[in-house]
Amino acid sequence: MRPLWLTAALLGCNAITGVDGYQVRVDGGASDVADGATAGDGHLVFVSSESLTADFGGDGAAADAVCQRLAGTVGRKGTFLALVVRDPSRGPDLKARLGSISGFVRVDGKYLADTADDLLSGHFHRAISLDENGREITLDGVWTGFAPGGKPSSHCKYWSSKSKADEGIYGVPESGLYAAVDYLDGVGAACNEQNHVYCVQTDGGDRSPPAPVAGKMVFLTRTTASSASIADGDKVCQADADAVRTDKRTFKALVARKGVAASTVISPTAQYIRPSGALIGTGKALIEGSFDTGIWETADGTYAKLKFESWTWSGAASPSEPGSDTGTCANWTSSSSTEQPRIGEPTLARLDYFRNPNANVTGSPFNYYCSDFGNLYCVEQ
Repeated sequence: MRPLWLTAALLGCNAITGVDGYQVRVDGGASDVADGATAGDGHLVFVSSESLTADFGGDGAAADAVCQRLAGTVGRKGTFLALVVRDPSRGPDLKARLGSISGFVRVDGKYLADTADDLLSGHFHRAISLDENGREITLDGVWTGFAPGGKPSSHCKYWSSKSKADEGIYGVPESGLYAAVDYLDGVGAACNEQNHVYCVQTDGGDRSPPAPVAGKMVFLTRTTASSASIADGDKVCQADADAVRTDKRTFKALVARKGVAASTVISPTAQYIRPSGALIGTGKALIEGSFDTGIWETADGTYAKLKFESWTWSGAASPSEPGSDTGTCANWTSSSSTEQPRIGEPTLARLDYFRNPNANVTGSPFNYYCSDFGNLYCVEQ
């Protein structure tokens, strides 16, 4: 368990894309009951309110017991497992234990993921972030021990060690994509620390994903752009969309310019969706960062494929803040290797999508410069 800035130097922002055959399904948005389902249908997933030391045993039974106990204390029925890697010599692996169940939901009833494979890969419709009580867990870590997909990675010697010299993979609950299960891309936390676990219900009934919704699209560019390219960022976004879409929608870059806020390209009352039809929220929510999903898809509706330590140009601390010379690399004319712009974090939900709280701040080793290349958010007009 740690504040994110302590691990910022090694921040891993990888994500999973359609390269592995995954095409994100769609969800009905904030209420997630438009398809007739009621809250609680499907297989519940939550973050444990309690933290565990890493020596809870290779068969995962002790971690499972924590999940079962926490679910029971708030009246949640069924069988719960911890989403942690299992020692193959101690029984079936996690994927086999989950089997072919589908339709995972958070404890607030909002749709989370389609299949066990999606769950183990961080292919989330929104951040898990809620504990068994429905309270948010954000800045802490979550033990997993596996790389996206469920393959064993670093796991504190199959959860037998609590030595500072050993490490275990962990995710962060406010994320989607890769970072939800493997935050530092193969680099783990010291096993003498305490972290939460994700808990999943193995019964409760499968649930179909809700239907897509209509709205203005927001997506993440598939390729990175230089600072100088941001002056023509609208063209970058449009070219990215036109390369994979035939619907002739018009897009602009969601980026601040000197004296101009990024929010000028957003309509506060409009409804905004990812290209697959998954609801992000209203324009007001997009401006305020008051949503619990992320801009995780590219223009074709697949999850973005991001390199290690990927990030997005933003130019300001929030979409409503006008850009300054320093935050916008001199209004996107500078390619200095010493100037540091404002940047966002595409794997995180809420306002951090636009303002990475760990980057380019005093004392942080996590730094980017105007000479670097970053992705862009693109908003339909």
